[in-house]
Parts: sequence; structure tokens; C-alpha cells
Amino acid sequence: MTEIKARDIVLTRVQNRDKKTGEIEKDTTRVCVVTKVLEDKVELRTLTSRIESPHARLYGIEIPKSTQNGLRENSAVMCTRDNKGYMPKKLANKLMRIGEITIDQHLKVTKKAQHCNMKNVQMKNSTTIVPPQR
Repeated sequence: MTEIKARDIVLTRVQNRDKKTGEIEKDTTRVCVVTKVLEDKVELRTLTSRIESPHARLYGIEIPKSTQNGLRENSAVMCTRDNKGYMPKKLANKLMRIGEITIDQHLKVTKKAQHCNMKNVQMKNSTTIVPPQR
């Protein structure tokens, strides 16, 4: 098992919750990017293949499909607070790694995330990252 690192693209289970009602609208496996690896946890951000949507254009960084990143279609890393989550590092090391983004793409994601945080961008739904079973 390889140690997870920033820039990795992984598959994990996520739940999308309506922020007003708190109800789970979707529980599915999604592609995520590891944006930070801290001492005991990792930060993950979701990707969307709906790159033409207004939210992806405004709050995402486009990642073209390639053999390096393992994506099957062009996608966008969503950079809002509502599209990130944390997972214990020990459990994140069990996730299936499919590729990685470039250093340049990672830098763009980081800058866009900082911008979205400063603007306090809010989405209708929030994402919860569900760790794999122990």
C-alpha cells in the first residue's frame, strides 16, 4: 500500500447533503483530489464531469483527461468549502488511487480555493467524505 500524497486522484464515497434540510440527496462513489496531507488527516476536493455548468466554470479548475490523471473525461476540481472534506490519513491510504494532477493544476486549485474562501462562496449542497470501512 502506497502512502497517499497531495495531488493524488482517488475514488471515495461521498454524500451530498441539502444544507437547509440536512437530508442526504446523493450517496455515491466519486473521484476526488487530495489537496493537502496533514499529520493525521488529508483534505479531499470533489471533481465534476459537468464542466459546462455555471458552478464548475465559476468555482472549479478544469482538469483535461489524460493517462497521467486516469480520468475518463474532462473534469473540474470544485474549489468551494462545500466541496471539500477530510479523512483520517490512515483510512485515506486505503483509497483506490487512479492518477494525479500536475503541480501547476494543484497550484491553481489552491489559489482558487483561497479565493472562494475569501468570497465565502456557498453552495446549495455540502459534501461529506465517507471514509472506507476499517
